[in-house]
Amino acid sequence: FETPEFHVEIVEDLIGVELCGALKNTVTISCGFADGMGLGANVRAAIIRRGLLEIGQYMKELAGVEDKILFQACGIGDLLLSCTAGRGRILAAAFVKHEGKKSWSELEDEIMNGMRLPDQHNVKVVYEQLQQAGGDRLQQYPLLARTYEVAYMGAKPETLLKALRTEG
Repeated sequence: FETPEFHVEIVEDLIGVELCGALKNTVTISCGFADGMGLGANVRAAIIRRGLLEIGQYMKELAGVEDKILFQACGIGDLLLSCTAGRGRILAAAFVKHEGKKSWSELEDEIMNGMRLPDQHNVKVVYEQLQQAGGDRLQQYPLLARTYEVAYMGAKPETLLKALRTEG
């Protein structure tokens, strides 16, 4: 499908497309946490960079997906859009502003009129998959690990910044 204003590229790698969407949601939550702390565009850019690295690493190591898919609209395109204007980002910012005292469901009811988002659930699922993979997997994914800790273990949002100091 193509018009002078719009072009659609077909991506045959369905697993890669699905993983891009699910993993992108984890980075969207990270960006929302940064927004909730009042941090600016430079921190968001650093989160997106680290998130893109972790997405590519996850897809290659745990799913055998080539990381070239990251440069498609389902990869970097969706990641940038969601991290700058996504609903999950808005929800995560509110989570931080309420200091984790409101549940994700309460925030969805209040902010999204009851609409349920996959973003925070994907953080949990991906974290659990990394735990099941064993070894030092979680150490290899510092952004995802810190995001999970803030979202589900009561860690202070500032711990997320430690992930940005990691090599990679």
